Amino acid sequence: MSVFSFSVSAFPNPSESTFNLQVRSNDAREVMVNIIDAQGRVIRSIITPSNQNLELGSNLTAGVYLLEVKQGDSVQTLRVLKY
Repeated sequence: MSVFSFSVSAFPNPSESTFNLQVRSNDAREVMVNIIDAQGRVIRSIITPSNQNLELGSNLTAGVYLLEVKQGDSVQTLRVLKY
C-alpha cells in the first residue's frame, strides 16, 4: 500500500515578476490551479499534468494572491505577494 504524497511550493515569494509553482505528487491525475485575488475572484484557472513546474504571475498586477492547487480530494492553498 503506497502513501499519497502531494506537496506544493511557490518561489520566489514575494516576487516582482513571476512565481515558479512546483507541484509534486505520486498521483498521476491532473492538477488544477486557481489564481485568486484579494477580493476572492478567480483570476485564472490552469489544468496541468502532475509533477510540473509552472511559471505564473507575469500578467498579474501588484498585490496579494492565493494559489489554490487541487488534485483529486487534496487541496493546498499558498499565499503569494507580487510587488
